Amino acid sequence: MNEKSKNIFENNKVAMVFKPLLAILSVIYSVVIRLRQFFYKIGLFRSFRVDIKVISVGNITMGGTGKTPLVIVLSDFLMQNQKKVAISTRGYGGDYMKKGIIVDSNLSEDANFLGDEIYLFRNYLKGTPILVGKNRYKIIKQAFNKVKPDILILDDGFQHLKLKRDLNIVVINSLNPFGNKGLIPFGILREPISALRRGDIFVITKTNLLGDVSSIKNLLGRLNPEALIVCSEHVFDGLYEFEKEEDIDINSLSQSNIASICAIGDPLSFERLLANNGIEVKKNHRFLDHHRFTSHQIKGLIDGFEKDGIDTVVTTEKDMFRLKQFLGDFKAPGIRLLVARMKLKISENEREFFDRLSKVLT
Repeated sequence: MNEKSKNIFENNKVAMVFKPLLAILSVIYSVVIRLRQFFYKIGLFRSFRVDIKVISVGNITMGGTGKTPLVIVLSDFLMQNQKKVAISTRGYGGDYMKKGIIVDSNLSEDANFLGDEIYLFRNYLKGTPILVGKNRYKIIKQAFNKVKPDILILDDGFQHLKLKRDLNIVVINSLNPFGNKGLIPFGILREPISALRRGDIFVITKTNLLGDVSSIKNLLGRLNPEALIVCSEHVFDGLYEFEKEEDIDINSLSQSNIASICAIGDPLSFERLLANNGIEVKKNHRFLDHHRFTSHQIKGLIDGFEKDGIDTVVTTEKDMFRLKQFLGDFKAPGIRLLVARMKLKISENEREFFDRLSKVLT
């Protein structure tokens, strides 16, 4: 792991100093979000409904659950059912997050940095309008003047109580479902676990990397017995070089010295997928989620690769969109930069899951 990316709480002395403060801040945060939920409940804060069906895909933890591949699966299903889909997202890390923008096929992706998730949506869901902005209701209303979708997917929408929805899908990472069960910043929960009672469908992700998820199912069943519980897997779907269509035979890497780079919410799942599929990585380099790489950082990484004899680097599709500007830096010393393609596969209650979706369409 990259030394700069280590969590400060791996140092017990630092943890002892900061944890009491974070616990206090967590209590304050809890009061604020509970008041917010109460104000929505009594109508002091208003929730709005748009005149099309809305499906929310969200979570109650910070990052790394697998929302993006699930949104892609949902969009594919809806489009196969002849529905025109639009996606609403805050656009985390993008330059357009504050002012809002409608991303479509007419917008050059090089105009400005849009955010890795939006690039991924554009790559897999060509022609699907993506409504980007912090004020979602405002940008959705603006978009409906020129875009006429049949259904709206609200990406990362579980906490977005301002917009009413027809289906609440909550994504839960089986490898780290609720952390230490503390609210941020003391833990990784964005809301108390009791908020899961608002969910209609729970999608437990990455179950192939854990095995037994019965304890998670039992907890969800007790909290919300009416909700559908679905299991899914993150499946390795091949390696390729950026801007090249052909896949690379993993066996051809047997003599390669490989390192990995990732800046995603759950780096462990990426590293496990590589290992489980026979890709032997000598060194993993982790950065914070949505990290924007600098020339100085890339130079430092490449210097280290040359020193360690690394000739191949594997990264994620999300990270590739942030690394592509440095392709020349990797090529100069002869280092191949490969992209691991991953997809989400429903492994349990698949028929029931798509039945629920179909009911929303009627």
